[in-house]
Amino acid sequence: VCEYLRSWLNAMYLKIRSLNGTLLQYWCCDVTIAELTRQTFEQAVSQCRYPLRGLVHCAGIGWVGDTIDFKIEEARQIIDVNLMGTWICAQAAVQLIQKHNLPASFVFIGTPTAAYSASKTGVHQLTRSLASEWGGSPNIPEIRVNSVSPGIIRTPMTADVLASGSLEEVFTENTMLKRLSQLRGGYRSESNGKHIQNKTTLMKTGT
Repeated sequence: VCEYLRSWLNAMYLKIRSLNGTLLQYWCCDVTIAELTRQTFEQAVSQCRYPLRGLVHCAGIGWVGDTIDFKIEEARQIIDVNLMGTWICAQAAVQLIQKHNLPASFVFIGTPTAAYSASKTGVHQLTRSLASEWGGSPNIPEIRVNSVSPGIIRTPMTADVLASGSLEEVFTENTMLKRLSQLRGGYRSESNGKHIQNKTTLMKTGT
């Protein structure tokens, strides 16, 4: 797990660590810094029992605001974290995967919805490009690259957004089941998703 350490994440980390048979390590990393990200990946993988076989990249930021007066520096930060952060992490991971010549699976997090949407649209296109480049390369083991667009999920990151006026009601009304979701599961990075490549899964049902 690579993230900025926050109180809620620390609690989640400790809870998972307490489960029987669970091995979880936490690494603090700014995904906008390429060299730091590469070093973090190398250190993390060096302490694993098995080679790196998968990447689930969901680092992302975003703020509520109108495009007409949205701060340029904040828009750049969103694109830097959401889009370039995805690219940097994918590069760091594939360099390690190539060393062991084993197939792998990447899952990126996009969005079904101004600056935030632009950054996540870039993630979708990056998914397509990497799926094409790494799905059948003679120099790199097969890597499946897909993305998930979950919409608004109840997480600590979205708590402030949902608390802003009537936004929760608006988001809820836009789901098919009229309720917000809690995302669970990860079949795209597991064996039962081994035939899935270059696929964006749109999740707006309120699971």
